[in-house]
Order: sequence, then structure tokens, then C-alpha cells
Amino acid sequence: MKTLIGIPTYSKQEYCLEEFTQALKSQKGEYDILFVVNNGETAYASLIKSKGFKVKENPEKTDGLKETVLSHRKLLRKHALDNNYDYLLFLDSDIILPDKFAIQRLLAAQKDIITGVYLDVFEIQGQKVSVPFLLREAKGGGQLYTYQAMFPPRILEVGACGIACLLVSKKALEKTSFDNNYANEGIGFCIKSKKQGFKIWADTSVKCIHRAFPRDDKRAKVFEWLTNIEDYTYELKWPD
Repeated sequence: MKTLIGIPTYSKQEYCLEEFTQALKSQKGEYDILFVVNNGETAYASLIKSKGFKVKENPEKTDGLKETVLSHRKLLRKHALDNNYDYLLFLDSDIILPDKFAIQRLLAAQKDIITGVYLDVFEIQGQKVSVPFLLREAKGGGQLYTYQAMFPPRILEVGACGIACLLVSKKALEKTSFDNNYANEGIGFCIKSKKQGFKIWADTSVKCIHRAFPRDDKRAKVFEWLTNIEDYTYELKWPD
């Protein structure tokens, strides 16, 4: 099974590059890895290459972060399809994989679209709260799952999710593309994929850290899981 890990990134996320790449290098299994950096960020591309990774500088010039990241995802999708990959894992460079079997677990689920889980900040009833980026429905109000709903570890069908740690099969990639008609490209991808007959899944055992700020920034704690899976007496047994 041929799998590509595709990482859209830019130089402002250099603060977590070392932590991110160490978690990536620890993964069990064989995968191809490709970083995509912004047009003109040659120096940052060189830094990533110095750590032993392949990097492509996006030839497209874009305005704004949303358009740039969307362009990176389109490039990664095209690269995966052109090179006949069975799966593409979209992995943002501020998402820290939790353990060395994380990608293996996502692949073992044998789903066309499955996400790891991570926390993000949403405004709900006038308050900003940190919750998993998982929605029960992909339309309407988009009710979010609670923090507590992520325990115990399980494979859970969801309405929609973010795309920061999303494994997508070749079949799903062929039928669903990206566009900027949605406020969030991940939710848009889920909506379009569901119209093509695909289900969206989450593996709640793959609890990633969303490193939205440097580790020594007090705001970083908002995006960290405060309760470890071991606290719930569930065991995930994988061979060494």
C-alpha cells in the first residue's frame, strides 16, 4: 500500500518544526513525505530539506493564508493522483502526532476518509471554547462534539471535520476536489465527499496536539489534551 504524507506549511510555523518532524520521523511504517511551502520561501524550503525531507515550493502566487493553504492542498492532491498513491494523509505542520503508531491506526481502519482528532477554538454562544474539530452534521448549525466524547478510543462516524490530520483514499481523492466556496476547506471537502457517497470517520485514539502557539506560550495549553488516554484504563496494543 502506497501512502503519501502531504504537509502544507509556511515559515511562520518554524517554531514547531523540530517537534513536528521528530513526531513524524518516529512513525512506524513506510511512507513518502512531501512538504509544500509558499511561493518565494526558498530559505524555509532549504531548512526543511536539511532535516531530510522532500520539499516543493508552490509555483502559484496567492493572496491570504486561506487561498495559499488551499493551493497547497490542491497541489498535494494532484501529486498523489499523478503518482498513483493509494492514500494521502493531509497533515498540517502544527499538528503533532501522538505516538509512533498513529498513522498505522488510521490506515488500519480501512476507511476512505478518516481523521485524527485535535482541538481548536470555536465561538459558541458568544464564548470561545476549545473543543475537537468534529461536527455531528455537515450542514445547518454544525453541532460540535464535546471534549468528553473523545473518550474512550473508538472509530466514530461524523458529519464533518477539519483537514489538518485527514487520511483520504485514492478513490475519494479522484471524486472530490478542493475549492474556496466554503468558509473552511475541510468542511467543504467533507460536504462534497458525502455527496459522492463517502462517509466521514474519526479515530479518537489518534489524539494529536494542535501546536497553534509555541510550547512556552501559555495559550498553547488551550490546544493540548489535558487527560491522557492511559487515565481511562484502555490499552492500545500494537507490535513493536
